[in-house]
This record gives sequence, C-alpha cells and structure tokens, in this order.
Amino acid sequence: ELFATQASKNSNFFSALFHSADQWKREAARLQRILESRPAAGQRWELPATLLLTDACALAENLARQAYSATSDCLETIRNHGLNNNKPMAGYLIFLNQHAFFAGRVPNYAHYTNQVEIAAYHIREELNKLHRQGVI
Repeated sequence: ELFATQASKNSNFFSALFHSADQWKREAARLQRILESRPAAGQRWELPATLLLTDACALAENLARQAYSATSDCLETIRNHGLNNNKPMAGYLIFLNQHAFFAGRVPNYAHYTNQVEIAAYHIREELNKLHRQGVI
C-alpha cells in the first residue's frame, strides 16, 4: 500500500529507479564522443586505443540495457503480483527493494520495514513452536 500510494502521488517515482541505466547511457555517449574525436589519430597506438574505446562503448551500452531490463522486469513482476491478488509476493519484492523505492523519498519507511520484520519474527517463532510440538 505504501508503494502504491507513493507511486501514485509522484509522477517521477519510477524514474529514480532507472538512474543506473541512465548513468550507463551517459557513459556510453561520452565514450562515443571520445571515439569520434579520434584523440589517438596518427599515433602508433591509434588502433589499440580505438579498439579499447569501441569495446568500452559496447560494454557501457550493454550495461545500460541490462540495468534498464532488470529494473523494468522487477517493476513488472511486482505489478503482475498485485494485479493477480498476490499481495504477499508483491510486498515481499518491495520489501527486498525497499531502499531503492523509498530511501530519500519516504522518511518513515523504516517504520514499515520494522513492522514487516516483527511480523516475520512472530511467524518464525510460531513455526518453531509448532515444530517443537511435533505438529509440523
């Protein structure tokens, strides 16, 4: 519920999650500009420098795609669980990614985290008790 509320209140809520993908895109563009400026033109090390810059551009572009895909996949999985009435799994995925979703944007998110951790502790204690009694 906190996730849905924050996302609906702030139209840029999800954009911060794509920060690493955006950083890699900017790095790829920076490397491409260096490559196009041919700083090693005419030098005996022009070919190795060009190859290294070309590989660095490709790597940065690949990392940008991977970061974007991982973030999109996570959000889509959370969304699908929510739409399929599987709120516990959606909540668990949000819990695992709580810092990415809430740090710096929701001052009291640690309170919600504590509630989840306390509930999980009580469930573990109850399961241990049932196990000791031979019920499970």
